[in-house]
Parts: sequence; C-alpha cells; structure tokens
Amino acid sequence: MIPAQGIHKKIMLLMAEKGLTLDEVCSKGGLKRQTVYHLKYARLCSPLTIHKLAKAFDVPVDFFFPES
Repeated sequence: MIPAQGIHKKIMLLMAEKGLTLDEVCSKGGLKRQTVYHLKYARLCSPLTIHKLAKAFDVPVDFFFPES
C-alpha cells in the first residue's frame, strides 16, 4: 500500500487543469466514484488505484507518490 496523503488534492488539481469531471476520470481509469471519493480520507492507497489514476489523467505513476 502507498501513503494516500495528498493524493486527493492532486486528483482535484488534475481535474481542474484538464477540465475533467469525476465521472470522466472514473470512466477513463476504470475506477468507481466511491474509490476516488474515499481517497479524501484514506491513509493508504493501493498500487492498482494509483496506476488507474495515472491512466485516467495520462500522467506518470510517480506523480501520485509523496515528494521526498
């Protein structure tokens, strides 16, 4: 599992930058709305979810990793 801190903020930032709705992100990444919403409060995120988010936003997977 990957620390989820900051992932929801990055999702919201990318949605605004790319003009995507939550439904579009979910459709492109094969995610459920509930999964994306849950990331706002989650402590951990699965690697599979990170890969799906990267696919949905067309960004590298490491975009979602915490910065050191």
